[in-house]
Amino acid sequence: MKPPGTAQFKGTFFVRAARWLAFASAISIIFSIFAFNLLLALALIALLLSGEPLRWPRIKLPLALFVLGTLISLAFSGHVNDGLPQVRKFWVFLELLVVFSALRSASIVRWLFLTWAGFAAIDAMRGVVQFVEKVQQARAAHTGDYTYYVGERITGFSSHWNTFSAQLMYSLIMLAAFLFFAPEYRKRMWVWISCAALLALAILLAETRAVWVAMAVASIYLIWFWRRWLVTLVPVAIALAFLVSPPVIRARFTSFIHPQGVDSNAF
Repeated sequence: MKPPGTAQFKGTFFVRAARWLAFASAISIIFSIFAFNLLLALALIALLLSGEPLRWPRIKLPLALFVLGTLISLAFSGHVNDGLPQVRKFWVFLELLVVFSALRSASIVRWLFLTWAGFAAIDAMRGVVQFVEKVQQARAAHTGDYTYYVGERITGFSSHWNTFSAQLMYSLIMLAAFLFFAPEYRKRMWVWISCAALLALAILLAETRAVWVAMAVASIYLIWFWRRWLVTLVPVAIALAFLVSPPVIRARFTSFIHPQGVDSNAF
């Protein structure tokens, strides 16, 4: 695959700045919320100064209804101060604006997805190392029970396992779509397959069941439109993942049917 062409470097200074700051902000969320917020702010400023049209994806109406409904709910909740931190998080929706306005070529969007995959694979490697360290800690403490593992799961560079798992899930879904539906860009396939394997392994070891379910649904959807007959092998893949997993992961699988006390707030 060729890198983004010279078209990506054309335009005024602020157009170029908005483009690459938007790109960097979208990538940085994998490693640092502070860096993401800073780069998003800089991208927004550059976009406003560039004179480029402000564009939203086609979710303006549902997004506006969501924001309005949240504000109405907050106004009548009787706990306005408690809800203000959630309102401040509306800021992150501006990422939709800067990305959709600044990243306009298919080439740079492809590189955004692939860069996500590469950096997410590094995040996944950190998570796998954390899991190995956790195994060693369990052995040192002469324990290996389910509660020990599920109560303090791997997080990669994130502060919480839900964030870690969701980021890896989105990265893997986009990488899978690339591998399935962009055959003309499949150079260095071993690199992207290796990234996909790392992402899948880390998602498995993160033990976040909601992400497991979402990943299974997304995989079925993608495979259905790629090679429909392969959907029949999805149950086989799930069964294989169960069989080759360490006991604590198998216990996490079975907790779907037989939840334990620790599972009440650890989905």
